[in-house]
Amino acid sequence: ECHVSPAGADESEREEPRTLPFPEGVPLPFEDVANTAGVTEPALLAWLFTTHPTMPNIVVTPQEARDIVAYILSLREEEL
Repeated sequence: ECHVSPAGADESEREEPRTLPFPEGVPLPFEDVANTAGVTEPALLAWLFTTHPTMPNIVVTPQEARDIVAYILSLREEEL
């Protein structure tokens, strides 16, 4: 629930996508993550397996991690 776009938000209500490095402690909608220049599959995999102080420590298998990354990248609006 932390990384989804606010329900009912249309494009006029959304903030501009943030740029790397992302602000610590601020959950970004996965669409913003996907549409940020420099976000790649290897970068997302590294991010997923890195401890985050404000995020629960979730444990996923390597395949689940690849699936999560594929989902996030599928939200990319255009080629960056």
